[in-house]
Amino acid sequence: MYEKLWRKYSGVGPVLEFGCGVGHFAKRLSKHAKVYGVETNTYALSAARQIAPKAKFLESMRDIPDNHLSSIVALHVFEHIEDALLVNIFQEMNCKLTVNGTVIAVMPNKFGGAHILKGKDWKAFSDPTHLNIKSAQEWENMFKTVWGLSIISSFSDGYYDFPYATKRKYFFPFLIYADYCAP
Repeated sequence: MYEKLWRKYSGVGPVLEFGCGVGHFAKRLSKHAKVYGVETNTYALSAARQIAPKAKFLESMRDIPDNHLSSIVALHVFEHIEDALLVNIFQEMNCKLTVNGTVIAVMPNKFGGAHILKGKDWKAFSDPTHLNIKSAQEWENMFKTVWGLSIISSFSDGYYDFPYATKRKYFFPFLIYADYCAP
């Protein structure tokens, strides 16, 4: 699904997968574009290099040239980083992204359907590595004010944790597509 969304909203490289984990999504992206993967976990980096040998994996963005990336993808990463550090990360990403580059970010929405259905049992709140849970509107505001992004689309890609025993349908966005335009 994320591969299709990336192709729809960007579809060109080079692309950075920020917080690439063991490299499964980087492998899918590398069928379409030059891929950089940034990951701080050394075990994950080692595995990613085996799983997606066409991608270039790094521990930081330092070695990516400025104004080089057409898109950046961060799937369930930003909720693990406090705001003060995110501001620095956004500034560094800003330097790496081309004018009109695209950012695709996925985070849990603290006012989303999953939280409404599961309440205090919602995993986004119980995960001790989740340092930064925001509403979709709070993420959008941060992307606009801190990063200078204009939002193209914001919507849900489903619930964060399963199972859900309900037939009710909720639309609570937490997937944000943004287009960066240089000031």
